[in-house]
Amino acid sequence: MTEKKPPRQDNSYRFASIYAQLSKLIADNPVLRIAIPFVLLVLVLLAVMAIRNTIGSVQSSNETDLQATAMVLAAPSLRSRRRGRPCERFA
Repeated sequence: MTEKKPPRQDNSYRFASIYAQLSKLIADNPVLRIAIPFVLLVLVLLAVMAIRNTIGSVQSSNETDLQATAMVLAAPSLRSRRRGRPCERFA
């Protein structure tokens, strides 16, 4: 015996069906008409603030690393190789 499988629904049909149900729900409920854009706005603002904080912390840590590297690279040029005395041209 072979069983017949039900026809597979197209994904676009499912999406259209869900969209139609949500549209009807939102149209019937005035609170949702106001709440959904407000919630989306809050989520976008939170995402922007999170990205801004991440970029700011990366820039400040890069600046600190660059300053430390510059100090390390500059340190050997201030001392001579003989007994740790300052070079004559810097003294």
